[in-house]
Amino acid sequence: MSVVAVAESPLYEALRLIGVNVVKPPEEPGKLLELVSGSKVLVVESSVYRRLRGELEGVLGRLAEPPLLVVAPSRVGEETGRFEEVARRVYAALGVTGG
Repeated sequence: MSVVAVAESPLYEALRLIGVNVVKPPEEPGKLLELVSGSKVLVVESSVYRRLRGELEGVLGRLAEPPLLVVAPSRVGEETGRFEEVARRVYAALGVTGG
């Protein structure tokens, strides 16, 4: 299984021990597709996700088989805000206001 982690924190370097390809966020637009294509799982540090979210959604939308996206905290104790994002999307899909 191909796993790619996009992170800035040196803590993520430890994932290399279990075979994860750890890369820094791309500085050039368009390089993100190169990084994620062919992977089955994409782990993105939350601070990087917030910055690249729009581009990432566009890239994943173009792939026939997009990888499983995992947004991981940048620091211990940090919340990712993913629950709130999922709740907003569910509310929107159901046509319900709230959240």
